[in-house]
Amino acid sequence: PVDSVELQQAIARINGDRSSPVPASGNQAVLTASDPLPPRLSRESLAKMAAANPNASCGCQKNLVDVVLSLRALEKYLGGCESRSPDDEALHRALSRKVGEARSSIEDAIEHFAAVEGIEL
Repeated sequence: PVDSVELQQAIARINGDRSSPVPASGNQAVLTASDPLPPRLSRESLAKMAAANPNASCGCQKNLVDVVLSLRALEKYLGGCESRSPDDEALHRALSRKVGEARSSIEDAIEHFAAVEGIEL
């Protein structure tokens, strides 16, 4: 069995619309039809990136890694939140998706930084 939000998301995916908002009933939460993107970088790759020192005065790579690890922790936390209602569950799914999108974007930045600085991940 699926709820109406999941059904709307499935229809949007079939129609190729991966960004149309699907409001949860009764509140302003916005859902996207896209599935959360799984992490692309292993913990070993992140550790290698954090330890790299291409420019002694720059700590960007360590800060980027810290952000990714924090976002991963938040994704995990949101996935385990107890829902009080279908609207609450939809809100947590929407939040988790948005956090996953942010994490994926920072992973893109890490991969770009590594390529420019010659850091093998």
